[in-house]
Amino acid sequence: MPTNFGSGFSSKNMKIGRQMLEHCRFAYKMYAQGCAFPLDPFYESHGKGGDGPRERLIKKIHQDLGSPKKAPLWRAVMPFVGRSTGVDKFDPVEYTLDKAPNPHEGVVYRAGAKTEAFILFQPRPLDLSIARARGYDISGTLVDNNPTLTNPKGNLRCAYFQGKTGLTKTHPTVGWPSWLGAVLYDPTKKRCVITFRGSRSGVGGRAAGGAQFKSAGSPDWVTDMNWLKGVKVGKYDNAVMGAGFHYAYESCKDSLAAAFRAATKGSTPEKIYLTGHSLGGGLATVAYLDLVAGDLYKDLGRSFGKNTEIVCYPISAPPIILGKEAHQKIGVNIDASQIVHYFNPKDCVHASSLIDFSGYKLLNGVLGVFSHPLTDPFHLGTEICLGSKEGFPDAHEPVEVYKGMNSGTLDKDFWPTLTFDFEAKRAPFYSGLPSSLDQDLKDALKASTNSKLSTGRVKDWLGVVKSSDRAAEVLKDFATFNEAVETLLAAKKSQSGRARALMKEKIETLRARLLKQCFENAKKHRASSSCYWVMVQLLTVDQIRLGI
Repeated sequence: MPTNFGSGFSSKNMKIGRQMLEHCRFAYKMYAQGCAFPLDPFYESHGKGGDGPRERLIKKIHQDLGSPKKAPLWRAVMPFVGRSTGVDKFDPVEYTLDKAPNPHEGVVYRAGAKTEAFILFQPRPLDLSIARARGYDISGTLVDNNPTLTNPKGNLRCAYFQGKTGLTKTHPTVGWPSWLGAVLYDPTKKRCVITFRGSRSGVGGRAAGGAQFKSAGSPDWVTDMNWLKGVKVGKYDNAVMGAGFHYAYESCKDSLAAAFRAATKGSTPEKIYLTGHSLGGGLATVAYLDLVAGDLYKDLGRSFGKNTEIVCYPISAPPIILGKEAHQKIGVNIDASQIVHYFNPKDCVHASSLIDFSGYKLLNGVLGVFSHPLTDPFHLGTEICLGSKEGFPDAHEPVEVYKGMNSGTLDKDFWPTLTFDFEAKRAPFYSGLPSSLDQDLKDALKASTNSKLSTGRVKDWLGVVKSSDRAAEVLKDFATFNEAVETLLAAKKSQSGRARALMKEKIETLRARLLKQCFENAKKHRASSSCYWVMVQLLTVDQIRLGI
């Protein structure tokens, strides 16, 4: 450790905090791996203009899925007349829930839209130390019977659990399932870490607006925006908790309990740590309460002893309880000193009196929070302010948390991002990534998409192209796309330098046609533009992987 680190940076809590942040990164990687199409999980449309084509696509996907409809407007006046589940209010993100993520694999994830950077989640030492991994669905049923991993660098046991986000005070049973976290157990150290993932959304502004005013769009953000809507929780003497976090946590309990038993495998942990970043930090805090003073303790109490150390380490987390009375009711039933928060000073999400007041006031103005002892959000436990001076929203990001925990320094491998240049006629097609991670990128791209997935997404967009003539044109150019892919594979196998050069020239010609169509259609923000965008995306990915 550098000698210029002060006592705070070398303290026990800060050392553990760094470890917990690494587990948070692992949980984000798990989430990205669970997305069926991580290169664009939120159906970001291509071209200038509004979200019209995207909204048509989402509506069609819900129709194809047979999603239950959201409640009509009159339901607000007559809430007891029938009941509607309203699943169609969410972005229909497709997840692979019948197979556990492989911790030894990487994934490339599209975090935003347009020119925003992609994230490379490559396997790091923590991931590679896992020897067994399996997953459990929401009911607690095993979904993957092939848990043993080859050539692990350690003996950690991992079990993933599922849950729902998007549940609200008005609709407490309506949510969208996904992988919500993981339990990692070290049988040598007898330490168990339960990690909840943070929220994902695609375009942040759209997600925030839809969640705040319509409880629609990204289910993660619907959960986030429902943290200020209180619900009385009977097991805590009717203390008022944030509805979004409470209901999301309750949805994952059976899965979490099954994952805990699988990871610990009958062992008695000496230490149980709970952590998560952002949304995950809120869920980790709720889980801690349940583990020491609620139902989860009753369910899993036999799995750990009275002397087991149980500590919660939320990172950049919002409060989970509302009002002084709730703080008092819960505070007398738990050891609040075992909750240690980490946050950057200008991270408004943390919503503490310790953060920069101007930013907090601004966030209050946006969300409509009023200073009142009955509604004020409260944190339980100790709050540790980190060293990053970045303003909001950057202060909230895992990268700035890392810097805040490490005196401003950053491990370039912790949260590597890159920018793809899908418009380029020839390589290189990406930038911003350390060269040491080039092979990790190629491996991750292979696991992130394939012809079958991309073809399916092209067909999704094709289904909402308005003009039959344009749809026919897309189908014709889809043959061009397939020809380019086949030529690419042939060039990789070719032993003749001359033949390989001719094939590369042909690929560039085919690529140029797809790009031209992509941007011609993008001028009017047509769905057909997104068809071409997906084609170019896969062609680029394959060219990077094959080095052509």
